[in-house]
Formats: sequence, structure tokens, C-alpha cells
Amino acid sequence: MSSKAEEERLRHKIGNLQHENMVLRRMLQGAASDIDEMIESRCSSEAQQQAGKTSSRIKRALDAMEEDEVSRAAN
Repeated sequence: MSSKAEEERLRHKIGNLQHENMVLRRMLQGAASDIDEMIESRCSSEAQQQAGKTSSRIKRALDAMEEDEVSRAAN
């Protein structure tokens, strides 16, 4: 592989990682907001359900990222 092609591949990989980082930040910000709302509402059942949904979304995203990492490592 030429150095130019390798450089382009690495730039693409960096871009993908930066995007993943941005998405994770947004998810964590959303989770923090949901938790704050739950606390402010004194842990009502509705707020607890929302926190549970947030937790599930985060777990699904992390699972998908792990699967993607495994796939990349195999290539």
C-alpha cells in the first residue's frame, strides 16, 4: 500500500473515530439530563422508566461499538 493510500485510510479512520466520539458525548449528555430530571422529580416512576430507557440505549450503543471494533480487528 502506498504511503498516500495509507495516509488516506488513516484519515478516514480518524474521521470515523471522531464521529463515534461525538455521538457518545451526545448520548452521555442526554443520559445526564435524564438523570437530572429523575433527581428533580424525586425519583417518580416515570422518571425511573426514562432513566431505564436511557440506560438501555447506552448499552445498545456500546454493544454496537464493540461489535464494530471486533469486525475492524478481523479485517
